[in-house]
Amino acid sequence: MLVSNITDCGPLAKTVIEAARGEIIALFSSSIYLCANDALCCLGTKAIPTGPLNIRTELQHLSEIKVGDRWTYEQQQLILSDSYQFSTLNTRYRKPSDPPELILNKDNVVALNSVTTALQEVIASYRANKDTALDTVTSNIIDTRLSEYKSMLSHWLWASGSLPADLTGLIGCGDGLTPAGDDILVGMLVALHILGVENSFSQLRTWVMKEAPGKTNSISHAHLIAACDGMAIDHVHTLLNLSTYFVMTNSSNNAVTIKNISNAAATLCHHGESSGFYTLLGVHITLQHLVKLNTFNRH
Repeated sequence: MLVSNITDCGPLAKTVIEAARGEIIALFSSSIYLCANDALCCLGTKAIPTGPLNIRTELQHLSEIKVGDRWTYEQQQLILSDSYQFSTLNTRYRKPSDPPELILNKDNVVALNSVTTALQEVIASYRANKDTALDTVTSNIIDTRLSEYKSMLSHWLWASGSLPADLTGLIGCGDGLTPAGDDILVGMLVALHILGVENSFSQLRTWVMKEAPGKTNSISHAHLIAACDGMAIDHVHTLLNLSTYFVMTNSSNNAVTIKNISNAAATLCHHGESSGFYTLLGVHITLQHLVKLNTFNRH
């Protein structure tokens, strides 16, 4: 049995392993998903980012594990089948810190517009450099549908009415571990919460909690639930925190620059196969809305 340490553990992941026992339900190149009482968390190598569902270890790779293997946790030792034993004696239990309150005015909304422009450039660069092998008829159809859903979300944010019934098709829309539609919702939920658009956040959160069960896979659903608590992988929080500091200082100091924000957006954009990109789209939709609205106080 290989003995190692858990370096970082998110708050939702901590709750899962404290259930004391469960099953491995999914296996990937650098991570596995643990399940206990229908709740999930992700245990991975040092390559995975920190996040609410993530348990990061000192390992560089995982092997000798199968779907269906059992795990147990007691006396600060997480044991996976007969293959691994992880200690939590020196684990950092992380919960993302929120930036200071962002209050927009006619002056600093210009800085916020600069942020949205920087994010748009990162998004455009990603699209331009995307592997052409992925540009199939199927993906084009999905992109068209996602574009329609994005328009619905933008209109809903501005109109502040009920979420349109047709928007339910966004949940689970797309391929992969976390479908693109779910990733967009994650980006929006976390951005709305962190940036203080609480009425819209509460409404979208209630809608996702009601509509998501049964419409997407269990792993993506777990990430949606985390976003309903205002949490995602740290790449999202880093981007939003940097953006907030930049806008609140109105570019008056050099601690945070547009280049810092662009780099953070690029890091998020390239996370996973495409989940980071679509999460960034959700963040961008929210920031575009705030530029248009010109103030948080409308919410």
